[in-house]
Amino acid sequence: MDPASLAASLATARAGQTQQILAAKMMKMNAEAAQSVVAMLDAAQQNLAPITRAPGMGAQVDIRV
Repeated sequence: MDPASLAASLATARAGQTQQILAAKMMKMNAEAAQSVVAMLDAAQQNLAPITRAPGMGAQVDIRV
């Protein structure tokens, strides 16, 4: 194997390794963002629960014409 092809293969391997590291970091960031969205939606649902269970709020709606 000549030195040029050896250097090219090492550079390619290093680039592949860098891409894998970046992909792993992106996946972790995406998972953390999704977790934050789920936490926010859960908190919103808990905050709205007392409002939707208030007496007289749509429990018995008369829609007769």
